Amino acid sequence: MNIFFFSLTLLIYLYAHATEVGKFTTECHRTEPTQKAFIHKIEDLKKINHELRQHVIQLLDKKQVVESQVDRFACKNDHLCKELAVIGKLSEQPEKELLLSTADKELEEAKIQIRHQQNKIKKLEHTMKTLKSVSKSPSRLDTFIKTLEEDRDYYKCETENLLKVFRNTFSSPKQTSTCEVLKILREHKELKSTLKKYERHVAEIQGNCKVLTAERDKIVNLYEQAREEISRLRQEVIRCPRTPKSTVTERDTTLSDFRRMTTERDSLREQLKISQETAFNEKAHLEQRIEELETTIQNVRENNYLWNCKCNTDDVCG
Repeated sequence: MNIFFFSLTLLIYLYAHATEVGKFTTECHRTEPTQKAFIHKIEDLKKINHELRQHVIQLLDKKQVVESQVDRFACKNDHLCKELAVIGKLSEQPEKELLLSTADKELEEAKIQIRHQQNKIKKLEHTMKTLKSVSKSPSRLDTFIKTLEEDRDYYKCETENLLKVFRNTFSSPKQTSTCEVLKILREHKELKSTLKKYERHVAEIQGNCKVLTAERDKIVNLYEQAREEISRLRQEVIRCPRTPKSTVTERDTTLSDFRRMTTERDSLREQLKISQETAFNEKAHLEQRIEELETTIQNVRENNYLWNCKCNTDDVCG
């Protein structure tokens, strides 16, 4: 456009020079004395006009060259735009491949986490089996308590038999000395006291048995809850979605559940340890007490035997 305006300006300028040449020619005809000067000036103007025409022709040629260059550049621009579009499409493919690669990595990590979770589930099941086997141990304690009750009944029966013997001895028409009567009364009181102590101790053992039974029931309930939690986790692992984001979410949820399960497992272990220690202490205490009671019963039997021997001796002497 600039070249076009420049060419138009040159044409106007040439037209002005031509008009001026015409004027000079007219003046030359009028003024003869200055005709040579005018002719010389006309020649100069013609020469300038010719140069300007050549310059205009050159400018027009340049205009055509510039237009052809503009067309060529426009074609080249279109070609570059097409190449840019192709490059853009090609650049999208690596991004998609990168996203797919990232998704595959996340999915692989999720699979690894699921394997770890399954291993933890197996370990937890093993722990639950151990807890279940331990939870059955209170039945042994029940058997032990029943044995103690049978011993109590036996000793009670023996004491009653001794009391009957004493009563029969007191009701006999034979004369006994005051010292022997006092000795028998003292032994009778000791036997009664021992029997009461033994009954109180048996009641204490029964109370401890109830506490241990409650602890056992609590452990069994916790075991059932843990087993239900394991079943739920298995179902969640089976229903695990394939999308990476949901897999990561499920993984985090499962990890938090396993942390909670680990805490509950540790709590169960601690409670089991406390229950075992309590049971062991009670067992040791009961065994010691039984030994003491057996010693007492043995002493009573020996005294009874001595008393019977003495009574028989008195009968023989009488």
